[in-house]
Amino acid sequence: LSQRNICFNLSEMCQMAYIGPDDTFLSVLPLHHTYECTCGFLCPLYRGSSIAYCEKLSLITKTMQEVHPTVILCVPLLMDTMYKRIWAGAEKKGVADKLRKAIKLNNALKKVGIDMSGKLFASVHENFGGKLRLLVSGGAAANPEVLKGLRDLGILAIQGYGLTECAPLAAVNRDIFFCDSSAGLATPHGAFDVFEPDQNGIGEIRYKGDNVMLGYYNAPELTAETIRDGWFYTGDSGFIDKDGFVHITGRKKNVIVTHNGKNIFPEEIEEYIARIPLVADSMVVGEEDGDDLVVKAIIYPNYEEAEKLISADPDTQEYKDALKKLFYERINEINLTLPPYKRIRRIFIRKNEFDRTTTKKIKRFSEENKHGEEL
Repeated sequence: LSQRNICFNLSEMCQMAYIGPDDTFLSVLPLHHTYECTCGFLCPLYRGSSIAYCEKLSLITKTMQEVHPTVILCVPLLMDTMYKRIWAGAEKKGVADKLRKAIKLNNALKKVGIDMSGKLFASVHENFGGKLRLLVSGGAAANPEVLKGLRDLGILAIQGYGLTECAPLAAVNRDIFFCDSSAGLATPHGAFDVFEPDQNGIGEIRYKGDNVMLGYYNAPELTAETIRDGWFYTGDSGFIDKDGFVHITGRKKNVIVTHNGKNIFPEEIEEYIARIPLVADSMVVGEEDGDDLVVKAIIYPNYEEAEKLISADPDTQEYKDALKKLFYERINEINLTLPPYKRIRRIFIRKNEFDRTTTKKIKRFSEENKHGEEL
């Protein structure tokens, strides 16, 4: 990456969401990754903001209350965790129904230009340090329900899309114009295109802008394969809607191809599974089954949530049978919304969390991550 790539990216991102000298960023991601380095380190310096560093993720709540951040850059896993804790705390205190009514009331007031978020959800805001105004998620697709849920509580949550080769930001939802199911809009002086779209308009996403890298170090052949005719070929599949929002359906290398040639993007099914409260995390893969290829879901359950629904001892067969019944009911609900070739045919449960990268992505091709007990 050149200085021009990075400086172009800084200029672009600050035209898409306001960042100012009164902002305090809380840094929770690895600084040696381009996302955090450009967006969470160089951007605040460029705009005269402050940066506070979280010593470790287990101290994030304590750190937020000490430094009162206004902006946090995160990954979907962290955003999901924060959101779930809000509702878990509300359930524990017996105020969940009251919170839902307050959200409904506030959303109605917003339609006539009145926003009571600060007063109605003061206790929620205090948990984040009292000043948090913007959460930006990147690195993977965020759950649209979580993005909307946080905004309902008065915390603007948006997601962006980038790649190291783009320094890294290529798209982001604006702070005043967003689509929760999308990766966002192209940077102001960048452009997206879909290469060789299929009948559904889905093809490989490619991008053009001055933030595109010079090339891969000592790999001219790979560079020539990736950057062609002025376009950077991202390796991601997706489509662009009528408003210009980019929708990523999955990585080309992750796609599951059935024996009759149909494409299944595991990320799409994982997004549905993630909406089940019983699920902490999941990974979808294709598995050969005789002359067929079936969709297999490997799930790491939210065991705390399961204990609320199952009274039996976790070490007993009764518990396993109850867990199996719950998961089959939830997965069958998902299957009813999917075409037959995308439906989940096998369910495996993990006792331990998935092995992850430093940016909290599941290592999809790790053999260890593919293990579990079949239900």
